[in-house]
Amino acid sequence: MEGGQFQGEQAELTEHIIGVFYSVANELGFGFVESVYRRSTKTFEQQLLHYLRSSCMEVSFVLAFGQYAKFRRVIMTNDRKLPNRLPSSSL
Repeated sequence: MEGGQFQGEQAELTEHIIGVFYSVANELGFGFVESVYRRSTKTFEQQLLHYLRSSCMEVSFVLAFGQYAKFRRVIMTNDRKLPNRLPSSSL
């Protein structure tokens, strides 16, 4: 991120999603101890990678609503995926 702006694929959508994420995080706050968020984030990151590999989706997010709101954006372009793993409608 440079100067508050995301670069590359889906930059406008990313900025919108992250903006809404921080608005919700500021409004709701947090309710669990940090270790709960840390464990669940690891699980969701593994699911996220699986979904990206097996679909034509190219960008995904893990949003953590802990004491400090954090996010991770993962990009996996379709040209990096094996053709037989993509749904036939994306070929």
